[in-house]
Amino acid sequence: MAACEFDFRLSVTPDRLLPALRADFARFGGTITGDVGPGAGPGFGEFSLPTPLGEFAGIWEIAETGSGGCSIRIELDHKPMFVPCAAVEEHLARRLAKATATV
Repeated sequence: MAACEFDFRLSVTPDRLLPALRADFARFGGTITGDVGPGAGPGFGEFSLPTPLGEFAGIWEIAETGSGGCSIRIELDHKPMFVPCAAVEEHLARRLAKATATV
């Protein structure tokens, strides 16, 4: 069972979102594995992000929602004990907004 689960709807296609997220995670020493399907179809993979508080890791799944948008589901399997899911969700929302602003 995941420690935290989040769903976000974004106004960018999966094939444009994933490279932006990879670049954003790489800036902080994190990794994202996996890919989206052909034609910006559903995609899934894993991620990890080291921080001074500890590592965050889990799985992601992206699906196209039509009208040039997508949804991303993030299941956080590992996080520092004292970091609440609400704080992680708020931070992820900011990171996703910043990543989608660059595409």
